[in-house]
Amino acid sequence: MNATNDRGARQGAPSGLRRRRRSRALTAVCAALLAPLVAWTAALLDPGASRLVDLLANLCAQLLLATLVLMLALAALRRWRLLGAAALLVLVQCAMLSRHRAAILPRPGLTPSATDTQAARPPGTALRVLLFNASRGQTSDAFLDDLRKWDPDIVVIAEPSPGVMRSWRALVGPPVKPIPLSAASPDGPFFEPGAHWQRGFHLPWPGIENDPALVGDVIIASRWGLTPIAGSTEPYSKQDPGTAVASVIANVPSAPGGQVLIVGLHPPSPRNSGRWELGNEMTRRAAALVEDARSRGTPVLVIGDLNSTPTGYRSRLLAGAGLRRAKPLMRLEGTWPTREGLTTAVPADVKAPNPADHAQARAQRSSFGGNWPLTIAIDDALISDEFGVVSWTRSESRGSDHWPIVIDLTWE
Repeated sequence: MNATNDRGARQGAPSGLRRRRRSRALTAVCAALLAPLVAWTAALLDPGASRLVDLLANLCAQLLLATLVLMLALAALRRWRLLGAAALLVLVQCAMLSRHRAAILPRPGLTPSATDTQAARPPGTALRVLLFNASRGQTSDAFLDDLRKWDPDIVVIAEPSPGVMRSWRALVGPPVKPIPLSAASPDGPFFEPGAHWQRGFHLPWPGIENDPALVGDVIIASRWGLTPIAGSTEPYSKQDPGTAVASVIANVPSAPGGQVLIVGLHPPSPRNSGRWELGNEMTRRAAALVEDARSRGTPVLVIGDLNSTPTGYRSRLLAGAGLRRAKPLMRLEGTWPTREGLTTAVPADVKAPNPADHAQARAQRSSFGGNWPLTIAIDDALISDEFGVVSWTRSESRGSDHWPIVIDLTWE
């Protein structure tokens, strides 16, 4: 009997040792997976520390998804201490994602039926905003369809392409003066009593620099009259003309005091440190405009492609000036990149350098984008406390690598 027990003990010992080794190995793997998520979450605390930290902070929604997946694995493996640490990370991430939001729960999307020519406005809508980054390398004549369908009160176009500008000029009439550009068309078909528009500082497009009516960085248009803010369309740097913050006062009859500050903002993408710092400076200057308007009780809309998600540094700069992001937290939709935009070539009528190479570079990225979590929300409106969000809609792709965004707002 003793011999049998000794033999069983000798056989059980290696098996128990293997289980313990496997358990320690799994724990080490889980800890190794958790460590970068901890560092990634720490980036949310100070996204202005560096460009890399800001890039990580911009991907907070993707970080949350990765942490939740790891939590499921830890629960299955019964690694309770690590599971508790991951749960703490999720709490921090959710808190960061929900800050400075004008809406948490999804707002209804607006889709007109096949027989409708326009999308009806939900009850209570005071202002409808249409934002579109036309991505200057694209043709977007179909953008006029959005104007007919959505019938917006305020339009902001970032990076208006030559195609968009030709269509826009056909709609509202030719410009009456160069930089800064301001014009009104009393018979505009989609705006009453006319289309009033203001152009930010022009950016050149190869081959059409001599036609200032076809290039620009930001256009702000309104159903009502616009008054440019002095100096707001001038660049900060002669070396980089894309450093203007286009800002206007819209004379909105129903607004408190009858006026709304509209800032059309398109800071550069943070593809390198110089562009990141320049975009941050543009955003700080926009925040200064916001703070000045808020001190006078003027409602504020900052509309554009921020190249920043709600948890990024630029969004936080504007949140610090008293604004909230309009995109609802629980709408799992990004605004960039569209798959269509990444595969569309440079228009044939634009004499861009090496258009074939440009098209090939876009085609190589065609597998990226289209659906969340492979998209991020960088196009949006940031609103002051006078506004509430009625609906937030991502419209159909229009040949750009950004989706048009339609936002219905109410007076709070």
